[in-house]
Amino acid sequence: MSFLNPVILFGLFAASLPILIHLFTRTKSRTIPFSTLAFLKEMQNQQMRRLRLRQILLLILRTLILILLIAAFARPTLTGPLSAMTAPNAKTSMAIVLDNSVSMTVAGDGTSLFARAKARVDEIAALLHPGDEAYILTTTDTATILARPFHDRDMLRRAAAEVKINFKLTDISSALDFASRLLATRPNINKEIYLVSDMQETGFRTDSPAQRADDIRLFGLPLAAESTLNLAIEHVELASTLLEQGKVAQAAVTIANTGDRDVDNSLVRLFVNEKPVAQLVMQLDAGAAQTDVLRFTLDKTGFSTARVVLQDDDLLDDNERAFSFYVPEVVTIGLSGFRPKDTFYASLVLDPKEIGPRYYALKDIPMSDLRYVTLSDFDVLLLSNIPSFDAQSAEKLKLFVEDGGGLILILGESIDIRAYNSALAPALTLPPFIDVIGSLDGERSDFSLGQYDLNHPIFAGVFETQDALIAPPRFHFAVKASSGFDIDAIMKYSNGDPLLFEKKLGQGTILVMTTGFDAQLSDITHRTIFAPLLTRMVGYAGSAGTHLENTLAVGDEIRLKISPQYVNQTLEMLHPGQKYDRLRPTMAMNDAWIEYSQTEMPGIYELLADGTVLQVWSVHLDARESDVRSIDLKTLQDRFNVHLIDSDAPLADDIVSRRYGQELWKYFAIAALLLLLAEMLLFREKKPLVAEKTGPE
Repeated sequence: MSFLNPVILFGLFAASLPILIHLFTRTKSRTIPFSTLAFLKEMQNQQMRRLRLRQILLLILRTLILILLIAAFARPTLTGPLSAMTAPNAKTSMAIVLDNSVSMTVAGDGTSLFARAKARVDEIAALLHPGDEAYILTTTDTATILARPFHDRDMLRRAAAEVKINFKLTDISSALDFASRLLATRPNINKEIYLVSDMQETGFRTDSPAQRADDIRLFGLPLAAESTLNLAIEHVELASTLLEQGKVAQAAVTIANTGDRDVDNSLVRLFVNEKPVAQLVMQLDAGAAQTDVLRFTLDKTGFSTARVVLQDDDLLDDNERAFSFYVPEVVTIGLSGFRPKDTFYASLVLDPKEIGPRYYALKDIPMSDLRYVTLSDFDVLLLSNIPSFDAQSAEKLKLFVEDGGGLILILGESIDIRAYNSALAPALTLPPFIDVIGSLDGERSDFSLGQYDLNHPIFAGVFETQDALIAPPRFHFAVKASSGFDIDAIMKYSNGDPLLFEKKLGQGTILVMTTGFDAQLSDITHRTIFAPLLTRMVGYAGSAGTHLENTLAVGDEIRLKISPQYVNQTLEMLHPGQKYDRLRPTMAMNDAWIEYSQTEMPGIYELLADGTVLQVWSVHLDARESDVRSIDLKTLQDRFNVHLIDSDAPLADDIVSRRYGQELWKYFAIAALLLLLAEMLLFREKKPLVAEKTGPE
């Protein structure tokens, strides 16, 4: 037995009042000399014994009345199986946590786990009695209550039947925490949480669960398929960084076997713009993962969408994954140098005239105009041997790169190291330049090319093999960059200092070559590696803003800063359901932003301005949702103090036998009332003693 208002029990001290009153008001008899009359003495003794017995009974009754009244106000409850027999009308508040994640669509035996879960909810609804209340929560929207508390069984069943599969990642731990907080506010005696789920291991946090109140009971109804056959696409990315129309691109796809059966000869297909372009067949053991490459030809410029598709298995929603990319029609390059000879060889390579296809559009920018030119007109800026940059120019270059522009810095002998370190390097988060290597005088020392990373995208497709050798150029002068900074050294000198390194900033890329294109500094411009190296550098830097990394998980918000020219146009979001949502940009700090949070479905989302595609995002299912392994049930019991009910076991008998919470205050009050009536009757029975007449009449 327990009490809902245990503080009232301090009032039990009042039960001692009748005893104290009796002790303080007790009278002592006085001895009065009288003639010896034996029969009077005997009558007195009899009367006194009856009086004492009546007083003791009244004292006991009054004490019990106070005890019962105080206990009634303390609201005693009876726990255990006996409560179900003695208290069929105890009120119950229940929270049904229904797992509606993608893993519940597994249908190994022909019936999905989600359908079986709804059948279990129907059984729980049968336990709902008049005065009870039930809430429905899900494991994907873990802070949302479905509709309102239900008091009717049929309405509860209909609400559960309307719950749909949600593509968000399941979070069972948060759902249980929310259910506990919800029930803690309810006044009913019985408080019960029902978790109907496949008990997916990834749905439970690794940290300690939130403390649940002692009066809240947790029942687990685990569901599982006997055997699962499932391949899942965990990751897809465009492995090719430089994208040109007519060239071959590569898509890397990682596929995992998350089921418990081996897979043989499963077909993997790649669709680009809804056309099948590549496929392969794979074998994968249970629990294993594998990454393969699908090659295809880029047949168009502009935005393209693609998707990798697997064969049907027990879990369908992880058999497809979309991605997007952008193939520029032309890369616009802004070229600026301190002297004409600083950009001569770059112009020769990047502007082939009638020699080859015109993939690059070159525009010379006088050095004096750099701070005034509109940088957003260019995809790439190549700045060669610029002596210095003021703070305003450095900030302008920073914004250009952060917005997806590519910046190539060629450091010649004219640069002012101190000016670079004071303005440009901090703005672009580049390492400080600390010294020069070699010299320009007659006694200059030569040094050569050292290590280089042929796995870097700049060299992809340049050499037939990964162990190819580059004819080493000779260097006479270079700028030494400080070590220990977050840069990717692509090429190094023989002494280990970086010749060419990469730095990511925002959505853009910075490439820094620490020597110049002047023949006095090196002979790299006369080596066969120069032309392919420079074109790949420009293509790689220019692809930073067009190679789409706009990959989001289901439920993530899409946020994009747009150009002011699009503010007054019709802005729409086309989502995978082939529906258009009208958008209104949000203005913040003189910038226009698009914010879109309705990413409930995996697939491709396209932002349109007057029907023209501005940007594309791919929204995918979290790979953890494909891991259908269940948590160890013993671990679940130990961590969450949950009572597990077998999937085939009937609910009613088990729940009722464990339910507690019958309030007994009515019975205590009735008992107090009955004792009060008995006390009144016993008190009224008391009569005064009257002396009988013994003399003659």
